[in-house]
Formats: sequence, C-alpha cells, structure tokens
Amino acid sequence: MKKLYSLLILTLCFALLASCSHKDSDVPQGMKIASGEYSDYNLYVPEKWTVETSTGVITAKYSDSVMVNVTMTAASLIDGVSTLDEYWNWFRESFEQNITGFQEEANEDMLLDGHAAKKYIYSGAVAGVDVKYLQCICIKDNAVYIFTYTASPEQYDQYTDDIDRMLETFTFK
Repeated sequence: MKKLYSLLILTLCFALLASCSHKDSDVPQGMKIASGEYSDYNLYVPEKWTVETSTGVITAKYSDSVMVNVTMTAASLIDGVSTLDEYWNWFRESFEQNITGFQEEANEDMLLDGHAAKKYIYSGAVAGVDVKYLQCICIKDNAVYIFTYTASPEQYDQYTDDIDRMLETFTFK
C-alpha cells in the first residue's frame, strides 16, 4: 500500500510540474507575461521590458532612460457607451481638454485576439512635453480593454515592432 501511495504522489508531482512547464511554453519566444493572475487576458511584452503591476494598471517600460511605455487597462463600460466609436468620441473630449495641441493622426479597424478593435494614433503635449500615442480599444463582454503605447515623437517609430508583437500575441483567457 505504501508503494501505491508513493507512486500516486510521484505521479501527481510529475503532473503538476508538467502543467507548470506548459504555461511557460504558451509564452511567445522572446516575450514574458505582463498581465497578472487575476487579469482576464494575457499581455506579453519583450523580455527586455520592465513590468509593473502594483498599481492595478499593467505597465511595461523599455527602460528608465527613454520615455517609452505601454499600459493595459480593463474597465466596465460607461452607461450609454457601447461601441468602439462611442467610446472614442466620449474619451476624445477628455484628450482634447488635457493634451495641448491634441491631433488625431490615424485610426483603423483591427482585431485583438479575434475581437473587433480600433487602433488610434494621436499626439500632443502633456505638461509641456511632446508625446505620441497609439491606443487600441476593444469591447468584449461589457468591458472595455485599452492598450496604450506612449513615446516621445522622436522615439515612437523605434519601438513599433515591439508594440505590433504585443498586440499580435495578446489573448483573452
């Protein structure tokens, strides 16, 4: 009987170890998981980026020496706002009030893990500092998911391959 229990425990340990390594194999090569265990999505960022999750907003930055970062937030939909265009129009008013010289440069439809999304590129100055943004907005199950890439206009194009990879590898749980 002791041998049977020992064999059962050993089998269970191997199964647990295998499931842990399986999770790591789901992470795209060259990336690491940025989202927390309680998030209902998986956001992956390049391994060299630094991740911060203590504020409740997932943030990743390239380094301390450059103004390049991404944030990912999820929230319940605002009453009366149920489409991507309604959300953008509602939030745009805030941008226009808080971003000096706000300029929408582009917008396009896209998919985020197979769900309809919109990508907006805009720029302006915040506290006298010029900033360029890419924001991807997706609505799923009465929640809005917002991915925001922020960089100085001079550095913006240098990191777009990383940003594209983050959006391509994003998955909902």
